[in-house]
Amino acid sequence: MTGNMKYWFLFLAWGFLAFPVWSQSPEPTEKDILKKLREGPEETVWPPYSVEESMAGSKLAPMVRVFIRGKGPFLFLLDTGSDITLIQESLVQETGLPARVTDNELRVTLVDEMRLGDIRFRNFMAGIRSWEGPVDGILGYPLFMKSRLTIDLPRMRYALEPSGEESSSVNTLRMNRVTEGVPSFPVRLGNRQADIIVSTGLSEYIRVPESGLEYFNLKLPPVPAVSTNSFSVDEEVTMARITDNLVLGEHIVMEPILTISHTGEYRIGCGLLRYFRVVLDPENNQISFLRNSDIPIEIPPVRQLGFVPRRDERGWMVDKLLPWFRELDLNIRPGDRIRQVESRDAVMLTANDWVELERLNNYLTLVLERDGKEMMLDVPVRIILP
Repeated sequence: MTGNMKYWFLFLAWGFLAFPVWSQSPEPTEKDILKKLREGPEETVWPPYSVEESMAGSKLAPMVRVFIRGKGPFLFLLDTGSDITLIQESLVQETGLPARVTDNELRVTLVDEMRLGDIRFRNFMAGIRSWEGPVDGILGYPLFMKSRLTIDLPRMRYALEPSGEESSSVNTLRMNRVTEGVPSFPVRLGNRQADIIVSTGLSEYIRVPESGLEYFNLKLPPVPAVSTNSFSVDEEVTMARITDNLVLGEHIVMEPILTISHTGEYRIGCGLLRYFRVVLDPENNQISFLRNSDIPIEIPPVRQLGFVPRRDERGWMVDKLLPWFRELDLNIRPGDRIRQVESRDAVMLTANDWVELERLNNYLTLVLERDGKEMMLDVPVRIILP
Protein backbone atom coordinates (compact mmCIF):
# COMPACT_ATOMS: atom_id res chain seq x y z
CA MET A 1 0.00 0.00 0.00
CA THR A 2 1.28 3.42 -0.85
CA GLY A 3 1.68 6.38 1.47
CA ASN A 4 -1.13 8.94 1.60
CA MET A 5 -0.68 12.30 3.38
CA LYS A 6 -0.01 10.85 6.80
CA TYR A 7 -3.43 9.18 6.81
CA TRP A 8 -3.48 6.78 9.73
CA PHE A 9 -3.79 3.47 7.92
CA LEU A 10 -0.85 4.42 5.74
CA PHE A 11 1.58 4.45 8.59
CA LEU A 12 1.80 0.80 7.59
CA ALA A 13 4.64 1.97 5.39
CA TRP A 14 6.83 2.01 8.49
CA GLY A 15 7.21 -1.71 8.24
CA PHE A 16 6.34 -3.01 4.82
CA LEU A 17 9.85 -3.59 3.62
CA ALA A 18 11.35 -4.67 6.90
CA PHE A 19 8.94 -7.16 8.49
CA PRO A 20 10.44 -10.62 8.84
CA VAL A 21 8.68 -13.74 7.73
CA TRP A 22 8.00 -15.82 10.87
CA SER A 23 10.89 -18.19 10.56
CA GLN A 24 14.52 -18.37 11.47
CA SER A 25 15.90 -18.94 7.98
CA PRO A 26 16.52 -18.24 5.23
CA GLU A 27 16.65 -14.44 5.29
CA PRO A 28 13.33 -13.24 3.76
CA THR A 29 13.22 -11.12 0.64
CA GLU A 30 11.08 -8.00 0.32
CA LYS A 31 8.60 -10.07 -1.69
CA ASP A 32 8.42 -12.65 1.14
CA ILE A 33 7.77 -9.91 3.69
CA LEU A 34 5.00 -8.26 1.74
CA LYS A 35 3.38 -11.60 0.97
CA LYS A 36 3.42 -12.71 4.61
CA LEU A 37 1.83 -9.52 5.89
CA ARG A 38 -0.93 -9.70 3.31
CA GLU A 39 -1.77 -13.32 3.94
CA GLY A 40 -4.85 -14.26 5.87
CA PRO A 41 -4.91 -16.67 8.81
CA GLU A 42 -3.66 -20.19 8.29
CA GLU A 43 -6.94 -21.49 9.70
CA THR A 44 -10.42 -20.07 10.22
CA VAL A 45 -12.69 -22.07 12.52
CA TRP A 46 -16.35 -21.40 11.73
CA PRO A 47 -19.33 -22.14 13.98
CA PRO A 48 -22.26 -24.01 12.36
CA TYR A 49 -24.11 -20.70 11.82
CA SER A 50 -23.55 -17.21 10.45
CA VAL A 51 -22.08 -14.74 12.90
CA GLU A 52 -23.69 -11.31 13.29
CA GLU A 53 -22.56 -8.85 15.95
CA SER A 54 -23.01 -5.21 16.88
CA MET A 55 -20.20 -2.76 16.27
CA ALA A 56 -18.78 -0.18 18.65
CA GLY A 57 -17.27 3.17 17.75
CA SER A 58 -19.24 5.28 15.29
CA LYS A 59 -20.46 5.19 11.70
CA LEU A 60 -17.27 7.00 10.73
CA ALA A 61 -15.00 4.69 12.74
CA PRO A 62 -16.52 1.19 13.05
CA MET A 63 -14.95 -0.93 15.75
CA VAL A 64 -15.37 -4.57 16.70
CA ARG A 65 -14.71 -6.49 19.90
CA VAL A 66 -12.08 -9.22 19.70
CA PHE A 67 -10.56 -11.71 22.12
CA ILE A 68 -6.91 -12.74 21.94
CA ARG A 69 -5.78 -15.89 23.72
CA GLY A 70 -9.03 -15.84 25.70
CA LYS A 71 -8.50 -12.30 26.97
CA GLY A 72 -10.67 -9.36 26.12
CA PRO A 73 -12.77 -7.93 24.75
CA PHE A 74 -10.48 -5.47 23.01
CA LEU A 75 -11.61 -2.74 20.62
CA PHE A 76 -10.19 -2.98 17.10
CA LEU A 77 -10.95 -0.61 14.26
CA LEU A 78 -12.37 -2.52 11.29
CA ASP A 79 -10.46 -1.19 8.28
CA THR A 80 -11.02 -2.84 4.92
CA GLY A 81 -8.54 -0.37 3.42
CA SER A 82 -5.62 -1.68 5.46
CA ASP A 83 -3.66 -4.60 4.06
CA ILE A 84 -2.22 -5.72 7.39
CA THR A 85 -3.47 -6.05 10.96
CA LEU A 86 -1.85 -3.86 13.63
CA ILE A 87 -1.84 -4.42 17.38
CA GLN A 88 -1.13 -1.91 20.14
CA GLU A 89 2.20 -2.63 21.81
CA SER A 90 0.68 -2.63 25.31
CA LEU A 91 -1.86 -5.25 24.19
CA VAL A 92 0.90 -7.53 22.92
CA GLN A 93 2.43 -7.40 26.38
CA GLU A 94 -0.92 -7.94 28.12
CA THR A 95 -1.80 -11.02 26.08
CA GLY A 96 1.70 -12.49 26.09
CA LEU A 97 2.00 -12.56 22.30
CA PRO A 98 5.55 -13.12 21.07
CA ALA A 99 7.32 -10.13 19.57
CA ARG A 100 10.12 -10.06 17.03
CA VAL A 101 12.30 -7.05 16.35
CA THR A 102 14.17 -6.56 13.07
CA ASP A 103 17.52 -4.88 12.63
CA ASN A 104 15.61 -1.69 11.88
CA GLU A 105 13.74 -1.98 15.19
CA LEU A 106 10.45 -2.77 13.49
CA ARG A 107 8.21 -5.19 15.34
CA VAL A 108 5.85 -7.99 14.40
CA THR A 109 3.99 -10.72 16.23
CA LEU A 110 2.41 -14.06 15.39
CA VAL A 111 -1.19 -14.19 16.60
CA ASP A 112 -1.94 -17.82 17.37
CA GLU A 113 -5.65 -17.22 18.00
CA MET A 114 -8.03 -14.28 17.76
CA ARG A 115 -11.78 -14.65 18.28
CA LEU A 116 -14.28 -12.39 16.57
CA GLY A 117 -17.80 -13.29 17.66
CA ASP A 118 -17.69 -17.10 17.57
CA ILE A 119 -15.17 -17.25 14.72
CA ARG A 120 -11.57 -18.15 15.51
CA PHE A 121 -8.70 -16.92 13.33
CA ARG A 122 -5.48 -18.85 13.91
CA ASN A 123 -1.86 -18.16 13.05
CA PHE A 124 -1.41 -14.89 11.19
CA MET A 125 1.19 -12.16 11.34
CA ALA A 126 0.48 -8.63 12.57
CA GLY A 127 2.50 -5.49 13.05
CA ILE A 128 3.13 -3.96 16.48
CA ARG A 129 2.69 -0.24 16.89
CA SER A 130 2.23 2.28 19.72
CA TRP A 131 -0.31 5.11 19.58
CA GLU A 132 -2.44 7.19 21.91
CA GLY A 133 -6.17 6.62 22.27
CA PRO A 134 -8.80 4.00 23.11
CA VAL A 135 -8.24 1.77 20.03
CA ASP A 136 -6.39 -1.48 20.77
CA GLY A 137 -5.67 -2.40 17.17
CA ILE A 138 -6.68 -2.40 13.52
CA LEU A 139 -8.14 -5.39 11.72
CA GLY A 140 -6.87 -5.36 8.15
CA TYR A 141 -8.76 -6.89 5.25
CA PRO A 142 -6.51 -9.97 4.71
CA LEU A 143 -8.19 -11.49 7.76
CA PHE A 144 -11.44 -11.71 5.77
CA MET A 145 -10.25 -12.65 2.30
CA LYS A 146 -11.81 -16.13 2.56
CA SER A 147 -15.08 -14.81 4.03
CA ARG A 148 -18.20 -12.94 3.04
CA LEU A 149 -18.10 -9.81 5.18
CA THR A 150 -21.17 -7.60 5.60
CA ILE A 151 -20.68 -4.15 7.13
CA ASP A 152 -24.02 -2.54 7.95
CA LEU A 153 -23.14 0.97 9.10
CA PRO A 154 -26.76 2.26 9.23
CA ARG A 155 -27.49 -0.44 11.86
CA MET A 156 -23.90 -0.55 13.24
CA ARG A 157 -23.68 -4.32 12.78
CA TYR A 158 -21.41 -6.70 10.90
CA ALA A 159 -21.82 -10.29 9.74
CA LEU A 160 -19.33 -12.97 8.68
CA GLU A 161 -19.91 -16.24 6.90
CA PRO A 162 -18.14 -18.48 4.40
CA SER A 163 -18.58 -17.39 0.81
CA GLY A 164 -21.55 -19.00 -0.93
CA GLU A 165 -23.52 -18.46 -4.11
CA GLU A 166 -23.01 -15.38 -6.25
CA SER A 167 -25.34 -12.42 -5.76
CA SER A 168 -27.64 -11.45 -8.64
CA SER A 169 -28.59 -8.04 -7.22
CA VAL A 170 -28.44 -5.08 -9.60
CA ASN A 171 -26.53 -3.30 -6.84
CA THR A 172 -23.76 -5.91 -6.88
CA LEU A 173 -20.61 -4.78 -8.68
CA ARG A 174 -17.52 -6.64 -9.79
CA MET A 175 -14.76 -6.58 -7.21
CA ASN A 176 -11.21 -6.57 -8.50
CA ARG A 177 -9.14 -9.58 -7.61
CA VAL A 178 -7.66 -8.92 -4.15
CA THR A 179 -3.96 -8.96 -5.02
CA GLU A 180 -2.81 -6.01 -2.95
CA GLY A 181 -4.54 -7.05 0.24
CA VAL A 182 -7.46 -4.60 -0.02
CA PRO A 183 -10.79 -4.70 -1.89
CA SER A 184 -11.39 -2.37 -4.83
CA PHE A 185 -13.84 -2.08 -7.71
CA PRO A 186 -14.02 -0.16 -10.98
CA VAL A 187 -16.29 2.88 -11.06
CA ARG A 188 -16.74 5.95 -13.21
CA LEU A 189 -15.62 9.08 -11.39
CA GLY A 190 -16.08 12.32 -13.27
CA ASN A 191 -14.75 11.88 -16.79
CA ARG A 192 -12.67 8.80 -16.15
CA GLN A 193 -12.82 5.17 -15.05
CA ALA A 194 -10.94 4.42 -11.83
CA ASP A 195 -10.38 1.58 -9.39
CA ILE A 196 -11.53 2.71 -5.95
CA ILE A 197 -10.57 1.06 -2.65
CA VAL A 198 -13.22 0.41 0.00
CA SER A 199 -11.78 1.92 3.22
CA THR A 200 -13.86 1.60 6.37
CA GLY A 201 -10.95 3.15 8.28
CA LEU A 202 -11.38 6.42 6.37
CA SER A 203 -13.91 8.97 7.61
CA GLU A 204 -14.10 10.95 4.37
CA TYR A 205 -16.56 10.53 1.49
CA ILE A 206 -14.24 9.98 -1.47
CA ARG A 207 -10.49 10.53 -1.59
CA VAL A 208 -8.91 11.20 -4.97
CA PRO A 209 -5.37 11.99 -6.11
CA GLU A 210 -4.46 15.56 -6.94
CA SER A 211 -3.49 14.44 -10.41
CA GLY A 212 -7.05 13.26 -11.08
CA LEU A 213 -8.78 16.52 -10.20
CA GLU A 214 -8.75 17.64 -13.83
CA TYR A 215 -11.30 14.91 -14.68
CA PHE A 216 -13.97 16.40 -12.43
CA ASN A 217 -16.35 19.30 -12.91
CA LEU A 218 -16.05 21.39 -9.76
CA LYS A 219 -19.11 23.12 -8.34
CA LEU A 220 -16.92 25.26 -6.09
CA PRO A 221 -13.13 25.76 -5.96
CA PRO A 222 -11.25 23.49 -3.50
CA VAL A 223 -11.02 24.82 0.06
CA PRO A 224 -8.45 24.04 2.78
CA ALA A 225 -9.85 21.63 5.35
CA VAL A 226 -8.94 19.63 8.43
CA SER A 227 -9.03 15.90 7.75
CA THR A 228 -9.41 13.58 10.72
CA ASN A 229 -8.75 9.89 11.18
CA SER A 230 -8.79 7.45 14.05
CA PHE A 231 -5.44 8.44 15.53
CA SER A 232 -4.57 11.94 14.44
CA VAL A 233 -5.75 15.13 12.77
CA ASP A 234 -4.21 16.19 9.48
CA GLU A 235 -4.99 19.68 8.21
CA GLU A 236 -2.97 19.32 5.01
CA VAL A 237 -5.91 18.53 2.74
CA THR A 238 -8.29 20.34 0.44
CA MET A 239 -11.91 19.45 -0.25
CA ALA A 240 -14.16 20.19 -3.20
CA ARG A 241 -17.76 19.52 -4.20
CA ILE A 242 -18.26 18.32 -7.78
CA THR A 243 -21.25 18.48 -10.12
CA ASP A 244 -20.66 14.91 -11.36
CA ASN A 245 -22.90 12.31 -9.73
CA LEU A 246 -21.49 8.98 -8.53
CA VAL A 247 -23.44 5.86 -9.57
CA LEU A 248 -23.21 2.63 -7.55
CA GLY A 249 -25.50 0.08 -9.14
CA GLU A 250 -28.91 1.79 -9.05
CA HIS A 251 -27.85 4.21 -6.31
CA ILE A 252 -27.00 7.81 -7.17
CA VAL A 253 -24.83 10.04 -4.99
CA MET A 254 -25.56 13.65 -5.83
CA GLU A 255 -22.64 16.06 -6.17
CA PRO A 256 -20.28 14.23 -3.79
CA ILE A 257 -17.50 15.88 -1.83
CA LEU A 258 -13.91 14.92 -2.63
CA THR A 259 -10.86 15.03 -0.40
CA ILE A 260 -7.81 15.69 -2.54
CA SER A 261 -4.58 13.87 -1.71
CA HIS A 262 -1.05 13.78 -3.11
CA THR A 263 -0.97 10.09 -4.00
CA GLY A 264 -2.43 7.99 -6.78
CA GLU A 265 -5.09 6.15 -4.80
CA TYR A 266 -8.86 6.49 -5.04
CA ARG A 267 -10.73 5.52 -1.85
CA ILE A 268 -14.33 5.51 -0.67
CA GLY A 269 -14.68 6.06 3.07
CA CYS A 270 -17.27 5.81 5.80
CA GLY A 271 -18.62 9.27 5.05
CA LEU A 272 -20.35 7.61 2.10
CA LEU A 273 -20.36 3.95 3.18
CA ARG A 274 -22.53 4.83 6.20
CA TYR A 275 -25.53 5.02 3.85
CA PHE A 276 -25.18 1.36 2.82
CA ARG A 277 -25.05 -2.22 3.89
CA VAL A 278 -21.83 -3.25 2.14
CA VAL A 279 -21.19 -6.91 1.32
CA LEU A 280 -17.61 -7.88 0.39
CA ASP A 281 -17.31 -11.31 -1.22
CA PRO A 282 -13.80 -11.77 -2.65
CA GLU A 283 -14.29 -15.47 -3.40
CA ASN A 284 -16.96 -14.49 -5.95
CA ASN A 285 -15.25 -11.19 -6.87
CA GLN A 286 -18.36 -9.24 -5.87
CA ILE A 287 -19.18 -6.18 -3.80
CA SER A 288 -22.75 -5.09 -3.05
CA PHE A 289 -24.07 -1.67 -2.00
CA LEU A 290 -27.50 -2.24 -0.46
CA ARG A 291 -29.96 0.20 1.13
CA ASN A 292 -33.69 0.35 1.80
CA SER A 293 -34.28 3.41 -0.35
CA ASP A 294 -33.81 4.40 -3.97
CA ILE A 295 -33.86 8.14 -3.19
CA PRO A 296 -30.62 9.75 -4.39
CA ILE A 297 -28.10 10.47 -1.63
CA GLU A 298 -27.39 14.14 -0.99
CA ILE A 299 -24.11 14.88 0.75
CA PRO A 300 -24.53 17.57 3.44
CA PRO A 301 -22.19 20.57 3.74
CA VAL A 302 -18.83 20.09 5.47
CA ARG A 303 -18.76 21.70 8.92
CA GLN A 304 -15.63 22.09 11.03
CA LEU A 305 -14.28 23.71 14.15
CA GLY A 306 -11.86 26.58 13.81
CA PHE A 307 -9.01 24.87 15.62
CA VAL A 308 -6.99 21.72 15.12
CA PRO A 309 -7.12 19.30 18.08
CA ARG A 310 -4.08 17.13 18.72
CA ARG A 311 -3.89 13.95 20.75
CA ASP A 312 -1.02 13.22 23.11
CA GLU A 313 -0.50 10.80 25.99
CA ARG A 314 -2.87 12.80 28.21
CA GLY A 315 -5.76 13.17 25.79
CA TRP A 316 -6.61 16.08 23.48
CA MET A 317 -5.32 19.63 23.36
CA VAL A 318 -5.75 22.69 21.13
CA ASP A 319 -2.91 22.58 18.61
CA LYS A 320 -3.53 25.37 16.08
CA LEU A 321 -6.15 28.08 15.48
CA LEU A 322 -7.39 28.62 11.93
CA PRO A 323 -7.32 32.23 10.65
CA TRP A 324 -11.10 32.81 10.71
CA PHE A 325 -11.32 31.37 14.21
CA ARG A 326 -8.63 33.66 15.64
CA GLU A 327 -10.77 36.64 14.61
CA LEU A 328 -13.57 35.50 16.98
CA ASP A 329 -11.32 36.07 20.02
CA LEU A 330 -12.92 33.31 22.12
CA ASN A 331 -10.09 33.07 24.64
CA ILE A 332 -8.91 29.72 23.26
CA ARG A 333 -5.18 29.29 22.89
CA PRO A 334 -2.87 26.63 21.50
CA GLY A 335 -1.88 24.36 24.37
CA ASP A 336 -5.26 24.49 26.14
CA ARG A 337 -6.17 21.02 27.43
CA ILE A 338 -9.58 19.73 26.24
CA ARG A 339 -11.31 17.99 29.15
CA GLN A 340 -14.88 17.55 27.91
CA VAL A 341 -16.77 17.83 24.62
CA GLU A 342 -20.56 17.96 24.86
CA SER A 343 -20.31 16.46 28.40
CA ARG A 344 -18.22 13.56 27.07
CA ASP A 345 -14.80 12.75 28.49
CA ALA A 346 -12.42 14.00 25.79
CA VAL A 347 -9.86 11.29 26.57
CA MET A 348 -12.23 8.67 25.17
CA LEU A 349 -12.85 10.47 21.85
CA THR A 350 -11.34 9.22 18.64
CA ALA A 351 -10.48 11.76 15.96
CA ASN A 352 -13.42 10.49 13.92
CA ASP A 353 -15.70 11.33 16.86
CA TRP A 354 -14.75 14.96 16.27
CA VAL A 355 -16.09 14.68 12.71
CA GLU A 356 -19.43 13.32 13.91
CA LEU A 357 -19.75 16.00 16.60
CA GLU A 358 -18.99 18.74 14.08
CA ARG A 359 -21.52 17.32 11.63
CA LEU A 360 -24.36 17.30 14.16
CA ASN A 361 -23.86 20.58 16.01
CA ASN A 362 -23.76 24.30 15.26
CA TYR A 363 -21.87 24.78 18.53
CA LEU A 364 -19.83 22.46 20.71
CA THR A 365 -19.70 22.97 24.46
CA LEU A 366 -16.10 22.44 25.55
CA VAL A 367 -14.47 22.33 28.95
CA LEU A 368 -10.86 23.53 28.61
CA GLU A 369 -8.06 23.64 31.16
CA ARG A 370 -5.31 26.24 31.24
CA ASP A 371 -2.81 26.77 34.06
CA GLY A 372 -4.79 24.41 36.31
CA LYS A 373 -8.10 26.26 35.85
CA GLU A 374 -11.10 25.01 33.90
CA MET A 375 -13.39 27.09 31.70
CA MET A 376 -16.52 26.20 29.73
CA LEU A 377 -17.07 27.67 26.27
CA ASP A 378 -19.61 27.31 23.45
CA VAL A 379 -17.47 27.04 20.33
CA PRO A 380 -19.03 27.65 16.88
CA VAL A 381 -18.84 25.12 14.05
CA ARG A 382 -18.65 26.74 10.62
CA ILE A 383 -19.72 25.45 7.19
CA ILE A 384 -16.53 25.46 5.10
CA LEU A 385 -17.96 23.73 2.02
CA PRO A 386 -21.65 24.25 1.15
